[in-house]
Amino acid sequence: MKRRRIRKSTVIVLAFTLYSVIIYAYFIPRVEMSASRIWLTVGVNALIIVLLWWIYRRRESMTDKHK
Repeated sequence: MKRRRIRKSTVIVLAFTLYSVIIYAYFIPRVEMSASRIWLTVGVNALIIVLLWWIYRRRESMTDKHK
């Protein structure tokens, strides 16, 4: 039975999401920031994560087509 390969796009996105959650959990209670600025930072971070996932998925699908 062939084992499914874990895609790089999934691993990178999960790692960056985990890193972000840890950083936010550590720094947000310790920093004096307004609520709107915190939500803006979280939103930009989520946008970066989605863009990374999309770019890597696109690259992987292009690589699979060439094989």
